[in-house]
Amino acid sequence: MTLRNRVFLFLQGPHSWFYKRLADRLESMGHRCLRIHVCFADWFFWRRAGGIHYRGSLKKWPQWMQEFISQHGVTDIVLLGEQREHHKAAVTFARKHNLQVTVTEWGYLRPDWITFEREGMSGNTCFTKDPLEIMEIAEGLPEPDFTVRYPDSFFQLARNGFIADVGNWIFGFLYPGYRSHLLTNPLVLYLATGVHRWSAARNSGTSNRRVQELGEGADQHPYYVFPMQIEADYQMRAYSRYTGLESALRDVIGSFSLHAPAKHRLVVKLHPMDPAMRPWKQIISRIASEFGTQNRVELIDGGGFDDLASRSAGVVTINSTCGVGAIMAGVPVKTLGEALYHVPGLTFHGSLDRFWTDATPPDVPLRHAYIKAVAACIQIKGGFFSESGLAAAVEGAAKRLHAELVNKPIRGLETLAHAIGGLNE
Repeated sequence: MTLRNRVFLFLQGPHSWFYKRLADRLESMGHRCLRIHVCFADWFFWRRAGGIHYRGSLKKWPQWMQEFISQHGVTDIVLLGEQREHHKAAVTFARKHNLQVTVTEWGYLRPDWITFEREGMSGNTCFTKDPLEIMEIAEGLPEPDFTVRYPDSFFQLARNGFIADVGNWIFGFLYPGYRSHLLTNPLVLYLATGVHRWSAARNSGTSNRRVQELGEGADQHPYYVFPMQIEADYQMRAYSRYTGLESALRDVIGSFSLHAPAKHRLVVKLHPMDPAMRPWKQIISRIASEFGTQNRVELIDGGGFDDLASRSAGVVTINSTCGVGAIMAGVPVKTLGEALYHVPGLTFHGSLDRFWTDATPPDVPLRHAYIKAVAACIQIKGGFFSESGLAAAVEGAAKRLHAELVNKPIRGLETLAHAIGGLNE
């Protein structure tokens, strides 16, 4: 296999040193790495050679970016999420000019995996949704390693996020054309999220007991789960018809109230990183009361999702990665938006109204094949917010990019070593 030296352009990335260290590793392999800073956080988490600031408007960005790419001979673009405003134009240009785009994100498999995917996620994914192709890809692949090896540090995650988002706000005058994807002032957001996390930790015993009670009583009182996403989640806003959670809650609670069996319950689980700036308990209670099911709908703030989902009658989600966990647990799943895992045989493809009575668990052989295929093609073992996880993620990502194996299955260390020309493992 002949490998070529390439020019990688990094755009916005995770609030960690992942892109900086990935660039260091790629350059040690003979490639060139560049970065365009469109906000303070980009500069802060790069701070190496190859960076240039863009301080212009979004309107002028496409032309400026195209000239930059042409001038420097860029062959590959690496970015976090393809739906950010600056990234949309870059992805569009790349598709027209046959440049490789690699999207990084939190892993579909949790807790110590990252996503490393070609062109896009969710509605833009290139990963097949054909069950037969999934079975073919998975044939001969090893079982994924689900041993938790690289747990992220919550302190690192919170510290880095605070530096990035508050820094973008304070130093916004340096990048007048930048618009954050956040919906709230970052100081208010982090304070509110911190208070919510503290409150949830204080009440964790109550939440855990309630999850246990629901599981123990599931035979007599079956329940469904709706895991809430964060309203600022661009995956939800870009790949569903929902711009906020209240309308999604109304759809789910309304459908459940009218069509689910009378003995069933609906458990809404608050996202652990929700800032809780909206009174979700009161909102949910009000919607349930409108449909006359206030005694069958409840909100849980805390407890493990896996424990909650594994004993449930099914999970309804917009497009949360919780859906993958539910599929792995073998429970029926209904998506309300575009999701990577919305595959015939894995999720319910009928209407939401029919889900409550007609849904069946995911096909077992397809489920096993799907997890193996996803792990081998678009997931990398590692993390963004711990030293060991970062080191593993950087090495795995660099080797995939160097060997042009993004979205292609790696069937073993021998295959990877051969593809990259015998680099040291």
